[in-house]
Amino acid sequence: MRRRLIITAIVIVVVLIIGYPALLAVVAVSSGIPANVGGGTLALCPDSPNCVSSLPEEREDAQIEPLTYTGEQSKAQAALVAVLEDLPRTQIMLAREDYVYAERRSPTMRFIDDLEFVFDDETKTINVRSAARLGYSDMDQNRAHIEQIRAAFAG
Repeated sequence: MRRRLIITAIVIVVVLIIGYPALLAVVAVSSGIPANVGGGTLALCPDSPNCVSSLPEEREDAQIEPLTYTGEQSKAQAALVAVLEDLPRTQIMLAREDYVYAERRSPTMRFIDDLEFVFDDETKTINVRSAARLGYSDMDQNRAHIEQIRAAFAG
């Protein structure tokens, strides 16, 4: 009886160790594009701490500075697209005159972050929003991604 209980416990642990991450990966890969993404405007972040945005009306803990540029908007957009194309696991899904939308996948679990950029040529700013599709906390990964993009875009 004791041996059977130990074997059952080992099987449960192995299933959890292997199965749970696999299940999360399947869910992450199969999640569809949120309805508030890809339309050319930025939605406010949800109440969860897995999103950052440069919109002025955004809540304080989700605030991040917009990107800035000089010169022509078309050149700034081309530079931003080049930066995004160089990022690992990042795919540009849509690029219009004043809007860029890309998806970025995490390296291990393949979770998707939605990255949006809206150009305002009058103020020479690019408002940004980066949000995890799933989960509650992203451990500041979206903030780190935007800061990585900012550094490459400025450089």
